[in-house]
Order: sequence, then C-alpha cells, then structure tokens
Amino acid sequence: MLKRTIVFVYNNIVIGGVQTLLLRLVPSLQKNGNDVVVYCKKIYQGGNDCFHSRGVKIEYFEDEFPKELLLKAKNREIYIIVFEFELYWRIIQKNKQFHGKANVFLYSVHPYTTDYYYLGLKLEKRFIQKIFSNSFSKFIRYGVLNGHIFFMDEETLKHLNKENNVGLSPEHYNNHIVRLLFETNKDYISKRTNHKAKHLLTVCRADFPFKGYLKGLIELYSLLKKDFENLELTIISSGPNIDELIKWIENQKKNGVVDISILVDVPYDKLHTYYEQADVYIGMGTTILEAAACGAIAIPVAPYTYECNTFGLFSDNPEWVLTEIGEGDSAESLLRKILLMSDEEKNRLSLKAFYAVESLYSEKKVLKSFDEIISRSSSEVQYDSFPLVYLTCRLVYKEMQKLVKRIIGKDS
Repeated sequence: MLKRTIVFVYNNIVIGGVQTLLLRLVPSLQKNGNDVVVYCKKIYQGGNDCFHSRGVKIEYFEDEFPKELLLKAKNREIYIIVFEFELYWRIIQKNKQFHGKANVFLYSVHPYTTDYYYLGLKLEKRFIQKIFSNSFSKFIRYGVLNGHIFFMDEETLKHLNKENNVGLSPEHYNNHIVRLLFETNKDYISKRTNHKAKHLLTVCRADFPFKGYLKGLIELYSLLKKDFENLELTIISSGPNIDELIKWIENQKKNGVVDISILVDVPYDKLHTYYEQADVYIGMGTTILEAAACGAIAIPVAPYTYECNTFGLFSDNPEWVLTEIGEGDSAESLLRKILLMSDEEKNRLSLKAFYAVESLYSEKKVLKSFDEIISRSSSEVQYDSFPLVYLTCRLVYKEMQKLVKRIIGKDS
C-alpha cells in the first residue's frame, strides 16, 4: 500500500456509524505508514479523548470548508475523504480556486448521502426533481465512474444507482465499495455462555425516523413477551430523540410489559460486554458487525420505518448490514424461530455470523479495497456549475426559515 497524506472531513462527529468507522479505519491506515488526520467543526463530549486514546489526531475548522487544509494542498498532494455531499462539492470548488493538489473523495455511508431532494431543502420531491434531476445525476455519475465517489456497501450503491441512473451493473459493485473495517476476536466467542433468560439487544442513536425501527421492536417485544416469559430486551441509545424513545418504553410498561432496560451513553469500549450477553441482536450498520463478531445472532433491519422489518439473518447475506428501505417482512416470525432453537442450533448460527465478519470485513481486505479505489481514481474532477444553483436555493430557503422564526417570536 502506498504511503499517503489522508484527511477525513466531517462537519459534526457524533456517537454513531461515522465515528466508529473512523475509530477503526484511521489507526489501520496509520499502521500502514500513512499520515492521517480528521477535520471537523465539532465533536461529541468526550470525543477528543476517545480519538486521541487511539492515536487519531483531530483538527478543527470554522468556515464552511477547511480553508487551511486546502492551502496546505497547494504545496503537496493530499487525499481528502468527505462524508457529506454539500461539503464534498464545496471543497472541490475551492480546491480548483486555490489551484490545490487535493484529491477529493465522497465516501457514501448512508443511502441518502447523494439524494439532492434530501440535502436540506424540505420541499416537495417532484419539484426538486424537475429542477435538478438531470444535472445532478450527471455530476454524480461522473464522480462514481471516475472513482471520486465510493460506498460503504451494496445498499448505498444500489440506491444511488437507481436514483441517478449511474448504469453500474451488480457485478461491478465491488469495484466501488470500501466496507466497514472490523477485526474479529475469538476471545469474545469463547466467553459466551447459554443463559436461562432469552436476551434481545439493540444499540443505536435515537434519531427518528432514520432509526424508527426501535418503535417497532418495542411493540414486537411486547407481543413476544406473552409467549416467552423469560425474554428480556436491552436498548442502548443516546441522541436527539431519546425522550421520545423513553416515552415509548414507559407506555409499554404501563400496559404491564416488563424487562425492558434502556441504557444511555454507554462508552464504546464497554459495548462488547453487552454483545457477549445477547442471544439475538437487532439493528443496522456497524453494530451488526460488532454484535456478530461477539457471536450474537444478528438481524439487520430497515431504516426510515417505524416497523421492525428484516430480510433475514446477517449470516445468510453478510454483504448487507441493513435491510433495504421499504423492503423486508416483520422480524416476528424469525425471532420466534430463533427463540425456540436449542442451544446447539443457536451456537451454530453464532459461529456462522462470526466467520462472516471475519471473511468480509477484515483489515487486510478493507485496506486493499481502499487502496485500489484511491489509486484507480481519475485525477480529473468535474467542476459542474449546477450545485451552485442548488446551494443558492438552499441558502435562500434557510434565510427565509430564520426570518419566519423571528417574526413568529416577535408575535408571541
């Protein structure tokens, strides 16, 4: 692997998927001789200590883009990896303005990263499509086909391929994917014991409707509890909608449903102790891998729904760490089947999940994909004028929102 100067840029680092991705990927890149730093505007409380303890350097920027970083790129080649489309485009434009040597990439870790109607303008989807569809899709296609936009998994790529008519066939998906890096530890498997209680676990940010499956899971648990008296559910969470989540749990408790525990702000390095105790893990994204690597039977669910829907077991389709948006069936029948299994059957599924993580998400495999994509990318980036129109519309819209709030505030 070539030694490079690599910079990851993310506006606001919170506890979640991007945070855990960086905590794993950056130290591995550094171990291979790369000079790596993470730029952000702000980070969650305790985040600095968490990153520094793993040898990850954090730098801060205050403007709409990290100007000081681009000035450095005037004199040396820098590889900039961005997670947000709007910031990606701004850095591309400023890099051109400064005549910099930065190679700018968009790492899409969310199905909606590149959806133009999702990026801030909350207007009717069809209206946005009519204005921006053709030029936006052209801009995105260019970025993907020239290697400047790559993806976390098949779901994010498939969604973009469909929405923007990129034209990639499924057999070429792997050429554009850098999976989540995850090192397995067989010690976690050896620590597992069979518990008398049947324990369900989920770990996620209280961020709705994105993680709305939590509501469906709580309701599903209340149904299962009637037939499995020793069933327990633990929810580890934090985030902007935590009060709403607590209210859902309290409502079930008022109806006589017991053994639901909620834990808030559990340190990342303590999570594995909960994964080890879980019979079944329900969730999406990086936590599916964390749970499976600890031997839990993992069930990936769908985002943007208040139902708990799934395609099935992670171990049967290990390329997918979530169920496609709008797809899947209720997890009820699958959970009932697992809960009725013998210890021997559950142990077999646990090992299958563990080895699925080990085969697809190892450090060696992920770094190889990362290096191939960075090396293969074209040095030419399309400087399309279209996003300027989009961003101007968004700015006007935001200012109108502020004005309305000020007027309402005065009236009240």
